[in-house]
Amino acid sequence: MAPSKSRITLRSRLESDIDRVLNQLESSNGSQRFKSTSEAYDAIQRSNSSLRRLKKRPLEDAIDRVLLFHKQEADDSSDSEAALEEAEAAAMGESNSGFLLNRQMVACYGIETTPTPV
Repeated sequence: MAPSKSRITLRSRLESDIDRVLNQLESSNGSQRFKSTSEAYDAIQRSNSSLRRLKKRPLEDAIDRVLLFHKQEADDSSDSEAALEEAEAAAMGESNSGFLLNRQMVACYGIETTPTPV
């Protein structure tokens, strides 16, 4: 049995607040995701958020957890898109294989096309 991935969830109110603030900052920044904890921390410090008054270490830990949560959501959505594409490809493959099967069966009938004399 394959081990299952542990799901990352937002555990505390601080993480939920950071998620909300980061989403607002990303939307105002042209939907560009933050790539690192320090980049997100600097953006929060420049913002007019009450989070900027918190201590650095707990804030960075919560930011890191939120960024992991965002990454996991992005991976899940890309996995589901890949699964949909595979299903569509399989459906197209089945319809093409059915067509090929019909052509092969008709070819096996062995009907001669020479006209019979009248």
